[in-house]
Amino acid sequence: MNPVFSTTGNVLVAIALRPDSRIRDIASQLDVTDRTVIISISQLVEGGFVSVHRNGRRNHYRVDLNREIHCGSTSIKIHDLIELIQRDA
Repeated sequence: MNPVFSTTGNVLVAIALRPDSRIRDIASQLDVTDRTVIISISQLVEGGFVSVHRNGRRNHYRVDLNREIHCGSTSIKIHDLIELIQRDA
């Protein structure tokens, strides 16, 4: 878990890095409850950052990598943020 991001921000990054992750896997990775991940995903879907597609019994998530995240007067595309995170990993 990245301490700079909120829990919802960390869920967004986790989904962007592994779109086929299960809620349980994301929760375990971030050391939060399944319910916390579900709430975060709902917020991300409502905000238009993530879409959910059902495939059989599994949900598959897709992050809109062209969306921008705003922080003060600065903004960055999610795609660029994910690239920075992967480069530093």
